[in-house]
Amino acid sequence: SMSAGKKIIVERGGTLIIDGGKITNSCGQMWKGIEVWGDASKSQLTNGAQGNIIMKNGATIENAIIAISNTRILPTTVAPAFSGGIIQAKDSKFINCGQSVNMMLYHNFHPINNNPINDISYFNNCEFLINSNLNDPSVTPDKMVSLYDIIGVKFSGCEFRNITPVKGIGIWGVDSKFTVDDLCLSQVFPCNSFKQNEFDGFKYGIYASNSNPFYAARVNHAIFTNCSKDG
Repeated sequence: SMSAGKKIIVERGGTLIIDGGKITNSCGQMWKGIEVWGDASKSQLTNGAQGNIIMKNGATIENAIIAISNTRILPTTVAPAFSGGIIQAKDSKFINCGQSVNMMLYHNFHPINNNPINDISYFNNCEFLINSNLNDPSVTPDKMVSLYDIIGVKFSGCEFRNITPVKGIGIWGVDSKFTVDDLCLSQVFPCNSFKQNEFDGFKYGIYASNSNPFYAARVNHAIFTNCSKDG
């Protein structure tokens, strides 16, 4: 149980593994969440360059203002040089957070030839849920996932649900290339069993705006329920 207003920092080269555990504030308040510090000048494939968080086996982050960010957050802004932190979540939950995921200002590249490659962060079979008013009335859950100038993050078989009257956005992406696709559940090739992404109870299930036509969002087979606008 984290104290109100406190945060966890995963420094460059560090790894935080949440294996089936829950990080929350159990006193009716909100904590600041987890910052995964990176190095924007280095590849995510360079050993020890970036911070990394791994969530698995029902890992849960709850009651955070921003559950996970891929950069260092300063009092009034962010530190772009610290972008590039790696977030890898599977079978995990984000519950009643002002924002579940905040990723910005990083383009991954191959460390040898410098060719651009996708971010190695991913979210597989994760639940993003707001089922009650947040503990801090000054925090508005307007975006569950925020992506700004990020390339290649993938969401597979995730559930985005908001059952409160405040209708925000499931995934918000600006100048970002990301994929929302099925999760394969079978052990055969080609895959014959899938789990779709679901968006329930939002103004926008997905909002994407890009000034670069090559930075397009790809959405495949997603289910939208009780959304004013799908995307």
